[in-house]
Formats: sequence, structure tokens, C-alpha cells
Amino acid sequence: MFRFAGYYFAALFGCALLAFWKTYVVELPGDFHPYFHVHAIVMILWLSIAIAQPFLIRRDQRALHRALGRVSYVLVPTFAVTTLLLVHQRLGKVPDEMLHEVVQFFYLPIAMVVLLVVPYTLAVIHRRTVALHARWMICTSLAMIDPVFGRIFGIYFPPLPLHPQLISFLISVAILGVFMIMERKQRVGRHVFPTMMLVTSGVYALFFTFARTDAWAGFVTWFRG
Repeated sequence: MFRFAGYYFAALFGCALLAFWKTYVVELPGDFHPYFHVHAIVMILWLSIAIAQPFLIRRDQRALHRALGRVSYVLVPTFAVTTLLLVHQRLGKVPDEMLHEVVQFFYLPIAMVVLLVVPYTLAVIHRRTVALHARWMICTSLAMIDPVFGRIFGIYFPPLPLHPQLISFLISVAILGVFMIMERKQRVGRHVFPTMMLVTSGVYALFFTFARTDAWAGFVTWFRG
């Protein structure tokens, strides 16, 4: 199945272009904070590397594969930091009287950082075990499901009866389910996708529960200050 991982990330890249075409590309040079531009560049580079890596392995270009992998040691922390900076910058624009209405949604970008950093870290830890490394790297794609498909459904489709984040969760579960079916005959690493399904379920469950609590509102208020 990992022979097709490059095509999977390429399709995700295409969806990302569609998602941000109207809200970012068409509006350039718009009123975007420099944090946003850095964040966008980092994600473009990250997806480009994710597309290239499986093809490099197929062509036995392992030295270049490792070199690009080392680039990710900079890209992933930069992604996490720029995400937090963007959250802070956007919180600063929210009027005090409206803050309580939007605190739940500031959970989402932080949650997506978790969905990228956790599998990426495990992929680095298991970088010498191909079956585990490849699976954890594929799981980093889950961090892009909500920001990409949330925009696609919000921009190009009429209002749907399901909550947008519930749709993102169902898409994530469907993707993991397909991967689990594709590797059902494999012996090594089969725990990765079920484990990530549990992590993903927990992350989205907290959006509908913890992100609505006074404790989360208090954290957001503190972070804003």
C-alpha cells in the first residue's frame, strides 16, 4: 500500500489548493499576517516532501530520502510554532464581548498540531523500521483533513445537516478504515492505524466536550493575554 502513499499525499495537496484557492490564493496580496504566509510556505514544503518521499524509496534514492527527512526536523516545529502564533494573533482581533462565542473553535488549530506532531514523532522514533515509519508518516495527513475539507464543504457546498467537524472526523475515520482494509494481510505495524483512530477520535471528542468548558475558555483567555 505504501507504493501509493505519494499519490495519496498528492491528492491531498490538490484538495488543499482547492480549499485555499478562494480564501488565500485569489486574495493575494490580501490582508494576511506574515505568520500566515510562513505557515502556508511550510505546509507547501511539507506536502511536497510527503509526496516525494515514497517515490524516492521506490527508486532506491535513499540518501535523498534521508536528506529530505532531515528537512522535516525544521518544518514540523515551524508548523507548530506558526500555528500557535496565528492562534494568538487571531485571538487578539476578537472583541472581549465575543470571545466566549468563539473559544471552542480555537481548539481546532491546536488539535491539528497534535494530530501532526504525535504521528510524526513516532515516525522519527521508528525511522529504522520501515513498516512503522511509513504508517506513522501517512498518519500525519490527518492533521490536514479538517482545515482542508472544512473549507471545501463550507465554500463549495450548500449547508449540510452535519456539524463541519463531525464531517472531518468521519472523513478521517474513513481514510483510516481504508488503510486498515488495505493492510489486513500484513503482519508488522498493523496496530498503527487503529491506534491513530483512537487518537483521532479523542481529539475530535474533546472538541465537542472539553472545548466548550469554562476550563478551556480560561486557558484561551490566558493565552490571549
